[in-house]
Order: sequence, then C-alpha cells, then structure tokens
Amino acid sequence: MSRAARRVCSVIASSVGNQVPATLPTSGVTSCRECWPGRASFPARPWGRMEAMREPFDLGLAAHVAAEAIGEPGKRRFRVMAIGEGTDAVCIWLEKEQLAALGDALRQALGDVQAEEAAAPDEAPVFPAIWRCEFKAGQLTLAMDREEQQFELRGEPLAPEDDLPASCSFRFTFAQARALVPRIAAIIAAGRKPCPLCSAPMDPQGHVCVRANGHHPH
Repeated sequence: MSRAARRVCSVIASSVGNQVPATLPTSGVTSCRECWPGRASFPARPWGRMEAMREPFDLGLAAHVAAEAIGEPGKRRFRVMAIGEGTDAVCIWLEKEQLAALGDALRQALGDVQAEEAAAPDEAPVFPAIWRCEFKAGQLTLAMDREEQQFELRGEPLAPEDDLPASCSFRFTFAQARALVPRIAAIIAAGRKPCPLCSAPMDPQGHVCVRANGHHPH
C-alpha cells in the first residue's frame, strides 16, 4: 500500500505503556503524526529493536483473513491470521483489548465508506502449522486505502528478538473486513460475563462479588 494512497492511519492498540486505543479520523490524510497529533500514541521502540531485527515482512494481499480465540473463557488467547496468495501465512497474537479495538476501528472506518456486500466468511481456512511470521504484537497500526478498497494491518513485536522481522503486515479488502467485524464481535462477546453487581468478570467455577458480601481483597 503506497504512502500516497493511504487515507486513514490509526494506531489500534499497544501493550507498550498501556496506550489507549486511537479513534479513526473522519477526514482523509496521509499521516496520523501530522494530521491529528495527540489522538494516537506512538511509543518509542525500546532497546533499538529496529536495528536488531530483520527487515519488515509484507505478506501482500491476503487470500484469507481470520480472527480466533483459543482456550477457555478467562484463559483465552487471541490472534489474527492471514494467508497470502502463495503458501506464506502470518499469525499475530493479541490481547483481548487489542482485538476489540481492531474490530471497533474497522467497523467505524467501514461506516464512512459506501456499503458493499461482505465476503463470505471462511468456514475453515487451512492455516499452516509453521508460520512465515508469528509473534505477540506490542503495537498494531491500521491503514485504509479508499481507492483500492483495502485495509493494511501492521503489527510490531512486543519483545525484541533477532529472529523476528521488525514488523509484519498484510492487506485485506473491504469485503473481507465486513466479514471479519462480526466475527471479532462474536469472539469478544463469548468471554466471561460481567457480574451485574460489581462488573468483574465471572469465572465458570464461581465468583466472589465484593459488593455482594462486602469483602474487599487486600
């Protein structure tokens, strides 16, 4: 995705420094640093990791893109996966808040463009056992190309490792994004239900409500 073609750019979420997820602007600009300073946080890359790691990896346009949660509620792990036109595939592990922020950003961005039919969801795309690129994301960045009707998702590793690329990115169509948004919403909703009294997540094995018994943990 060329820099000139980008119309919206947003930092989605970051595990570095507990940044608050950004909100996508409504007007088109090429650089979020220039167009809306203060709306998104760009944490400094620690430990000089860009110099220590290899070049960024770009999958290109994804043939399939999917989101998934693995494990029981309360112990789930979340990831976004994409398969390229060839055999390469990427896997970016996320925090739940990052995945939720990605879904919100996609929904908001799609609401500002002309509606089109969503792509049929992939029921069971075959993802490889070995990934071309796999890591836990410290930061996600979403870019939007209105002319090509595509998004670009870019993730940067949370921890610096010599065998990881500096970043991993892939593109997907508006139609794929429209199918991905409800999938992300369903994943988030399938987690632990909040307690109606204290709003804390309730575990399947039980829940100690501080408002019900007056006990506050120390």
